[in-house]
Amino acid sequence: MKLKSGDEETKNSKNINRDFKDAKEVLKVIEGKTFQVIFAFVTIGILLCFFLQFYECEYMNFTKAAEIWNVFVSLLLGVIATIVSLISLFFSFYNTKQSYDSSSDNLYELTRITAKLESSEKKQEEFLSELHSFDKKMEEKIYRLEDSVRLSLDSMKTSIDALKEQGFAKSGSITAPDWEEKSDE
Repeated sequence: MKLKSGDEETKNSKNINRDFKDAKEVLKVIEGKTFQVIFAFVTIGILLCFFLQFYECEYMNFTKAAEIWNVFVSLLLGVIATIVSLISLFFSFYNTKQSYDSSSDNLYELTRITAKLESSEKKQEEFLSELHSFDKKMEEKIYRLEDSVRLSLDSMKTSIDALKEQGFAKSGSITAPDWEEKSDE
């Protein structure tokens, strides 16, 4: 998956804002003059139907007026239901698009965090490997130093013993250290 740059995220947020503005414009059309004209037409039609059912003439009786009223109300409710369902459908698709965009953003963030975690895990493993290598090297150098000190002490002990044998050193003035007892401390 290709990671998004900052410019693409900005474009994505601008698209979301533009889509939201489009939805507002649709609502403005419904709220505008068109809505006022439709409202006036429906109100006048309902009032006419209401008063016509009480006005009796030769060609219209009370049952005919009730039938007209019933048909008009049915048509009116059908139109209103259709308009509401279309608006609901529009917002449903809009909500689905927003959900998809949000899910894409979440997936991008999750991918980015996963990459960072993997990178830090790799760095941590490299650091531990270097630390282990350093520990091994230090251990090896300590053993070499210990061997070097041991050899130096042995060489000093032999030199002191040789000097004692030749009589250059008094028996009590120079003594060889007993390093074997002190090395355990």
